[in-house]
Amino acid sequence: MNVDRSADILFACGATGAGKSFEIKRRLAAANPGRLIVVDPEREYAGYGYLHEHPLDFYKATLFPTFRTRLCTSFVRGKAEAQFDYVCKVVRWHCDPQPGQERPPRVGPVTLVVDELADFVGSSFRDTPDSWQWIVGRGRKHGVALLAASRRPAEIDKCIFDNASTVRAGRLNNTASQRTVADALGVDLAEVRALTGYAFIQVDKNTGTITRGDAKGRPIRVTHRLKK
Repeated sequence: MNVDRSADILFACGATGAGKSFEIKRRLAAANPGRLIVVDPEREYAGYGYLHEHPLDFYKATLFPTFRTRLCTSFVRGKAEAQFDYVCKVVRWHCDPQPGQERPPRVGPVTLVVDELADFVGSSFRDTPDSWQWIVGRGRKHGVALLAASRRPAEIDKCIFDNASTVRAGRLNNTASQRTVADALGVDLAEVRALTGYAFIQVDKNTGTITRGDAKGRPIRVTHRLKK
């Protein structure tokens, strides 16, 4: 097992324009990962690898010791889910090749970015691909750093909240998503409903630190125990 304890899981949720992609790009710029895969259905991540539309071309782009590549998935739900499953399998192969598989050029950490996660997984964890279950449940132990974003967190299986090391929420326009996120953050529903502009609430699950930012994205750090 190639354990990399520095690998984290970030789940950022919020409406369009709430700052999800900005925060993920900020983290990517700071980390500068040598091996980066981006599931990019909205073509948001220009500058983070060549954008492929065919999974095989995407796979070939990872056949190097270091790489940065993106896959623009189909707008057809069933096809997009299959493409997402394929990407997750490629990620695992690079980090944890199984007996009988050809070895990748290098076994080691990979950073995976998934934009619009609700386009690929539903509300039941058991119905999600085994490859995704491995990434969320065991990928961190093998060096998978996951940064995922969604406008519709209420439609996603809740294991991403349970396993995330950091959950960040911006403005949400959906009542069900507001309730889901308030429960995951351990804050009052009214506080989530009050988020506007680029304001956010972020919880570090490892330390219990809650960071609140104003409408200009300026953080104010407050540390206390999460609500039970």
